[in-house]
Amino acid sequence: QTSRLPSTPSSPASSDIKVAVAGDQSYLSIVLRFFVEQLASKTPDWLNYLRFLVVPLGSHPLAKYLGSVDNKYSSLFLDAVWRELFSRTEPPSSDAVDVPGRVTQYVAGASFSH
Repeated sequence: QTSRLPSTPSSPASSDIKVAVAGDQSYLSIVLRFFVEQLASKTPDWLNYLRFLVVPLGSHPLAKYLGSVDNKYSSLFLDAVWRELFSRTEPPSSDAVDVPGRVTQYVAGASFSH
């Protein structure tokens, strides 16, 4: 069973709905496909309320673009430590990267989409 979006936003003053997607490029495609299917029958004003936040895990072309236009995003998700952490096949031996802290900082600071 899939969840459905309401037919209209609750009010013009509604706050943005942030949808954080943590995964690789193929996972992002699956999530976006779901939203496209759900929003196809909705009014266009829905696009003003949704913000998709990409948290890259592994190689991610969209993340590379976002990092090129947003220095904060680049420092959170495109540094060598982050890339190395998510390119490993085994779990790291220590908590060298504060993953929850980085994601929380990104979500809290995301006030617009690219």
